[in-house]
Amino acid sequence: MKTIESMADNIVRDLPGSVSFDREKAIVSAIQHFAKRSGIFKFTTEHSITEHDVDANANDSVALNPTGLGKHRPHRIEAIFIDGVKQKIIQKELQEDLDDFDLIYQTGIVYYTVDYRGRIILFPLPAATAFETTTGILIVTIEAVYTLADDTTEIDDFFYARWGKIIEAGATGLMMSEYNKPWSNEKGTDSFMRRFETGQNRALMNRNLEEAGGELFVEKIPFI
Repeated sequence: MKTIESMADNIVRDLPGSVSFDREKAIVSAIQHFAKRSGIFKFTTEHSITEHDVDANANDSVALNPTGLGKHRPHRIEAIFIDGVKQKIIQKELQEDLDDFDLIYQTGIVYYTVDYRGRIILFPLPAATAFETTTGILIVTIEAVYTLADDTTEIDDFFYARWGKIIEAGATGLMMSEYNKPWSNEKGTDSFMRRFETGQNRALMNRNLEEAGGELFVEKIPFI
């Protein structure tokens, strides 16, 4: 594993007067930006839910915990399947009230949000109708793009070998853009951020090409 601390050491030369703590924060921030933009961390998880998992007091919502993925945290849901049927999905903050729960569910629209704890919350899933199955259990499959938590301390060696220098360029550019710091460098930040943007675009293109060719590795993890 490649540590965030060692990556922070790699950029110290371009950031005179900076301390390791600030550089490490910039490295993690750059990884987070990179992951959100490129969709490089994509995982599929499966969850078994029953009517007892539904919170009727919060818009018939179900909170799912995609555990087992280390420091990865869900950022964007790309697809949701309920018992194998793909749903229409809309990202929306959990509200006090939603009208026509049954109608919304029957048209295949599921709202979702991701909370500060990294839980994926789906709603509405009305217990009165959603679980009218033979087993009374729904299998929810979620394909999502993930980022990394703020307290990440290391990344995979393979990821670093492929994208590490791009991440370090992004972190350097982010710090250089800070106002009135010993390491502030308006001219320098443009160069580093262009490199970072190019790397993000290349990673996104690679992901799209891999998906189109059926070669994208997607980790599938069952949850009960």
